[in-house]
Parts: sequence; C-alpha cells; structure tokens
Amino acid sequence: MSIDVDGTLANSVKLVLRKLDREEGVRLSMGQVTRYNISKVSGVPKPRIKRMWEESWEDPREVPLISSRIPAVISGLKREFRIKILTGSIVDDQTIKRWLRLNEIHYDSFEKVSDWGMKPDRAGDIHIDDHFSVSEAFARSRKRMILLEQPWNRGRNGVWKGHEYIRVARNWPHIERILSAEA
Repeated sequence: MSIDVDGTLANSVKLVLRKLDREEGVRLSMGQVTRYNISKVSGVPKPRIKRMWEESWEDPREVPLISSRIPAVISGLKREFRIKILTGSIVDDQTIKRWLRLNEIHYDSFEKVSDWGMKPDRAGDIHIDDHFSVSEAFARSRKRMILLEQPWNRGRNGVWKGHEYIRVARNWPHIERILSAEA
C-alpha cells in the first residue's frame, strides 16, 4: 500500500492559505482551492506560492494532520499491508520523514517522485491520494486507488461511482471501512 503526503496525510494547504493571507493579504478558504490552483485563484505568482509551501514546512510540528485518526488507522493497516510513503511533495525528504515521526505515522519505505504521473508505476497494490489527476492516471493504469475527498477534487468525484479501480473516501475512517470491506 502506498500513501501520498500533502493533502492526504498533511494539511499543508491550510498553512499555505494562512501564509498567503498574512504575507499577501489574500484570504482564501479551503473550498476556493480547486486542482491545486492556489496561484491562479489568488493572483500570486507560482514561484511565491512554491516558496510559501516550502516555508510552511520549516517547522514540521506546525503542519497539522488531515485527521487526528490517521496514526491509528495506519497502525491498523500495518497489520495487513506494507506501508510506502509515495509523494511528489516539493518539501525535502528529511523534513517529511521528521513530520511522519512526530505524528507517529509508521511506514516501511519512502519514495519521492518528480512527477505525479509516475505514481501508478511506483505505487503499492493500492494507493491513497487526494489529487484527482492521480486518480485518472491510476484508472488508466488499471490500478486500485482510494481518492480522499478534498475541496480541490470534490466536484469531479462522481465519475468514479461504481468504478472498478477507484474508490472515493470522505475521510480517514471511511478509508478504513473501504479497505476492511475489500479485505
């Protein structure tokens, strides 16, 4: 099993939006972010958004979990699956690994890809991610994936209803139920 970081485990978007408000005076809600288009929606150039993203991870203790249930859910999953962290994050590996340790998220391996389109080839038997385009790549590759519903993917998730390879989960407890039902 493989799991993404930004938007799936870590609520880094929340920190970037907070930084955007403080530094640029641009206030956006999570619901206004679609398809990771913070630059387009805010009018702030991509290089500045990238810098904000990197800076928001400077102190990993400040990066919140998407759900407080994640460590317990992953701990349960480790009984049945080998857990691989598979991320395309711009944040450096050591910072992410420190964040995983701080949040007691235990895993067996870690891999960073330079492009999200590489994830289907590098993923475990099932992958958990929040990026809609990643779910499209998994569907094309005929590989299983659970798409964690987020504001930036919510409007398009209906295409996966009843799909053979892609499931949509509302939250981490729902991910746990999907995996239990498929076991």
